[in-house]
Amino acid sequence: MVNLRSILFTPLFASTLVSLAACSSNGRSDGITADAQIAITDGPPEAPPDGPPGDPTSYNLSCAGMALPTTAPATVTINGRTESIGEGQPLDSVDIQIFRAGTPAPLVSTTSDATGTWTSGALNTNGVPIDGSIRAAKATYRTTYVFPPQAISADVPGAPIPLIPSAMFDALGSQFNQDDTAHGAFMIVVTDCMGMPISDATLSVQQGGAEGGAEVGTQLNLGAMVPQAAGIYFVFNVPAGPTLVNASYQSTSFLAHTVVAFSKSASGDPDGSISTTILRPGPL
Repeated sequence: MVNLRSILFTPLFASTLVSLAACSSNGRSDGITADAQIAITDGPPEAPPDGPPGDPTSYNLSCAGMALPTTAPATVTINGRTESIGEGQPLDSVDIQIFRAGTPAPLVSTTSDATGTWTSGALNTNGVPIDGSIRAAKATYRTTYVFPPQAISADVPGAPIPLIPSAMFDALGSQFNQDDTAHGAFMIVVTDCMGMPISDATLSVQQGGAEGGAEVGTQLNLGAMVPQAAGIYFVFNVPAGPTLVNASYQSTSFLAHTVVAFSKSASGDPDGSISTTILRPGPL
């Protein structure tokens, strides 16, 4: 199984983002145009890009179609670690809030310690999985909203919470005309049932109802540029509001779920925000 922290929190991933941020919309200082380096798609690509070498049939899709859990223990606990994306450095004093979907008041509020770790304590479930999200905020970083791939029905140990420096994201987002006044942005990781990133999946980001709504946002497939970033997508200029995200690989459709895009006006986050999630073929 691939550890997502080993992908998201490495100097190589940071250097990839820095290189992208350094590109101007008119080209780079070395004469290579940004379009030559960045695969940009409005909506899902017509054909998936080539992934890193390997046998795609080795992807484990056995969880596709399995039923989601409908019950949960009386309480669950979420433990996590806040880190600066690409740098692998823990972030202390990050404000953490856990929300249940449809409820404006947080279930719990806490702060990460000097090692970046935090815990929710016992969360009451009333016997049903918690459909919710985690908000992580720190000055000079984009506020991160984490949407689990499914409602939480068991304890979650060691959940990585990535935060990206505002200056880095703003430089990258400017290439895609990211407009935070009315839009949010997504970072999505696509994996198989064992957590192996899938480099050549097709991503769907839709608004306007159930599956079949309008595709929104502009996709950046990092895996098409750097094999070590396989399965990682940024989606810019997602209109604020609930958004249905899904992926497919060959003939297998993954487990769709809702992620919310937050504009600055809607969230009140002065440095803007990015919503993150994982797409899998089926339940954990």
